[in-house]
Amino acid sequence: GEDNAGNINDEPAIFTIRIDLKAEPPEIISTTHPNPEKFYANTNPVFVVDKVNDLSGPEGFYYIVDKEPETITDKKTGRFTNETTITIPEKLEDGEWYFHIVLKDQAGNTGTKASHYKFKIETNPPEAHIEDLPEFMATDSFDVKWSGFDKESGVNCFTIEYKEGENVAG
Repeated sequence: GEDNAGNINDEPAIFTIRIDLKAEPPEIISTTHPNPEKFYANTNPVFVVDKVNDLSGPEGFYYIVDKEPETITDKKTGRFTNETTITIPEKLEDGEWYFHIVLKDQAGNTGTKASHYKFKIETNPPEAHIEDLPEFMATDSFDVKWSGFDKESGVNCFTIEYKEGENVAG
């Protein structure tokens, strides 16, 4: 700079300006529903922001849970949090769900792309049916037949119990 007397400053003023024009979607994981293809009985899933790649850093996140795979939330449709661990407070019904999250950074940018995380919930136990046996048999060798059905996650296994004696009820 130069003043009115003609004095010139020989040391230049240097300014550093970082320009941040976008907010990329964060990477997320779930601690309660780690495998997107598996059903879990927990109806209040927990998600963790695993990584944020942003020049100015996160101010917070907008998120939403729904049944659509590609929703992009914002300040009008989503909930805002500055926490990196997010627990869904509502008890969700059985089925396939999606967690969507966008970044709001410290430069004021809100993401236009979201991270999407699929998760599945099932709270109903499987149905089991045992074919009827006669009340009394004249043999100690017989076949027991059963079947099972589970409309969401499928049947994992059957547990069979055998009791012997006169008072085996219960």
